[in-house]
Amino acid sequence: MSGLRRRGATGHAVCVFLLLTSTLIAAKLTSYRHPGILGQSLDTIPYELAGFIATANPPLQEGVLKELKATSYIARTYRKRDLDADVFVAYYAQQRAGESMHSPKHCLP
Repeated sequence: MSGLRRRGATGHAVCVFLLLTSTLIAAKLTSYRHPGILGQSLDTIPYELAGFIATANPPLQEGVLKELKATSYIARTYRKRDLDADVFVAYYAQQRAGESMHSPKHCLP
């Protein structure tokens, strides 16, 4: 009976090893992604949407651009009567493994 337990434990260990190895291989393969290409430039987003009229916000400061490292971005304020909507969109052609997107919780304040 103890021989059956050892074989079962060995089988589980082999399964765990194979799962971990395949996960490592998949992680390595996905880290070599090709950069994406925008179908259209962000600048083609209309300045008039559903009755809102946009004005371009001032360009971001050099230090902010270096930290953001975005491929492209737009920053606009859309207005309609007494409603304002600030819009900021950053595009990243390629995101490298281990880096995450900027969270609004940390980026916007």
